[in-house]
Amino acid sequence: MKTLYSLLFLVTTFVCQAQLTQKNQFGIRNTYENPISKEKLINATSLANLKEGYPISWVTDYVSSKITVEIDGKAQIATGKNEILTKQQKELFNGLGIGDDLQVEVKYYIENSVTNEKVLRTMNFKASIVPDYEAEFVGGEEMFNKYIEENILALIGNNNDIPLPTLNASFTIDAKGLVSGVKLEMPSEDEGVDQIIIEGLKAMPNWKPAGIVKGKTISQKFIFFIGNAGC
Repeated sequence: MKTLYSLLFLVTTFVCQAQLTQKNQFGIRNTYENPISKEKLINATSLANLKEGYPISWVTDYVSSKITVEIDGKAQIATGKNEILTKQQKELFNGLGIGDDLQVEVKYYIENSVTNEKVLRTMNFKASIVPDYEAEFVGGEEMFNKYIEENILALIGNNNDIPLPTLNASFTIDAKGLVSGVKLEMPSEDEGVDQIIIEGLKAMPNWKPAGIVKGKTISQKFIFFIGNAGC
């Protein structure tokens, strides 16, 4: 089964790539933090399954673990004693859907190498439930780049020797593949450039929407950036 981790198309091909010169970069990224598929979340048995690179080798003296989720607008919390997920913590996952987040708080002790005393530490991280298939610009990276160059950069009057303005804008690809919700998150200092960005993103052709293995399509939010605004 092809999962997000083998098809992370937009993340691995669009994120923070230099499409013009080292000075003039543009790209796109999703808004997920610590992405995890619903299937992997349901099958998780420990905190290490929720975060890639979880420091399981040196976080050993646990005090508590707390997982917080929001379901129907209400925060729900379940606690544990160590890295092993409790039945109550795992039950929280059943009420989450694509795009939902879960917050994890871990309290643990480390030993001070000088005094040999225990010191209490807290680690926090968030995990986001992602679709099995990312939304994709029809034609892939090459066609996306071509569209941006012809419909945004050309109108800005890009010169590869002059850095483009730094900015980013968010937009959503809905379940039908339509672009919606275009919004400047970090405007440039040029209102004319900002308007070109907004109009160019709104005019993008339909995408292939994000989806899950069972065939349902869903919406997905992205950040378009120019310069270092997306990295």
